[in-house]
Amino acid sequence: MRLVLLLFLSISTGSFAQDQVAEKTVQNFLVQFNAAKYDQIYSTLSADYQKKLSKENMVKYLDYIHGMVRGFRSATFKTQKGKEFMYFFICRDKEINADFQCVINADGKFEYLTFKRIGGKGDPPPVDNMKQ
Repeated sequence: MRLVLLLFLSISTGSFAQDQVAEKTVQNFLVQFNAAKYDQIYSTLSADYQKKLSKENMVKYLDYIHGMVRGFRSATFKTQKGKEFMYFFICRDKEINADFQCVINADGKFEYLTFKRIGGKGDPPPVDNMKQ
């Protein structure tokens, strides 16, 4: 019985530690995104992800999103499924919000990131034309 309890506690602690890593990684992403520091964001991608996505394409993608929203004031955790995290981003100046999906490894590196939905009240940005 103690072994089962210890195993459960170690798994729970590991999961909690990963959540803290993910939270810190996403909050850092938010600051870097708002400052248009795309090179710094690219450096937070895992080596495997960098092999799949060029810096040029990442910069184009993030610059396009930044042009639509002009920055976010907050990122709030929504859900986690395995290593996949969903966050809800709220824009600074407009009544626009976004769903941000990412996979973050234990080292705090992005294995994947994307904006799944951007919209809101008023005049939402032209999401249909968005390409990664």
